[in-house]
Amino acid sequence: MSHDAQITTLKSLRLYGMAQALGELAHQGSPIYQNAQPMLDTLLKAEVAEREVRSVSYQMKSARFVVRACKREHKHAPLRGCPSSGPRGTA
Repeated sequence: MSHDAQITTLKSLRLYGMAQALGELAHQGSPIYQNAQPMLDTLLKAEVAEREVRSVSYQMKSARFVVRACKREHKHAPLRGCPSSGPRGTA
């Protein structure tokens, strides 16, 4: 990942202070920055993945899935998709 991509990723993660510090280190041509760049790439990718997992986990917890009971002795119209729903069912 290039220097500009790292800064863009940090800003998209709302890590503005880290983006500013990274920009300053790159501007200085610091050898520490040059040596740490591969590790920063890995850490940024891991942080993005972690945030995506947390987002999906939250969405799954807050989602409401409709579950309908399949009643075999249903006195009114049979439910569609119910294994014993008779001729109107899909099974």
